[in-house]
Amino acid sequence: MIESTLDTALMENGTTDQLLATLITYVVVDEDDPLLENPTKTIGPFYTKEEAAGLPYAMKETDEGMRRVVASPKPVTIVETEEIKRLVAEGFIVVCCGGGGIPVVQQGRKFTGVEAVIDKDLATSKLAQEVECRCLHHLFGCPRSSYQLGSGKRERVREDLCF
Repeated sequence: MIESTLDTALMENGTTDQLLATLITYVVVDEDDPLLENPTKTIGPFYTKEEAAGLPYAMKETDEGMRRVVASPKPVTIVETEEIKRLVAEGFIVVCCGGGGIPVVQQGRKFTGVEAVIDKDLATSKLAQEVECRCLHHLFGCPRSSYQLGSGKRERVREDLCF
């Protein structure tokens, strides 16, 4: 969806020959990350307490009802880093790490999925480090997005940068 929206916006601005690629991105996490033992990230729909009692997931009470919680470990590396570098070198705009990527643990060349969610900002920052990017753009879908959280210098993203 992001690729299609971006392609449409580029065409509307007269850019008709820009190459785009979207990659499903595996994000390796450390299987010994202590955050895997403490699920805190809420995901999915809201349930009543009665509905939640019958579900096989860890749940957390929120203001709007019960929600499933999963771990949110730190990203160690992006599996497709080399592919992303090559695509960028060939002139592609690459859409990757969508939703934080797919969390996996690695044993040799084998990857196993982990019941977790990777923080989108941390995954994107890890990707930026690994591909040695000079400029990083975070796209926000809401006008209340902020940056520098927890630094004491929290600032809202200008609304004209949101879409």
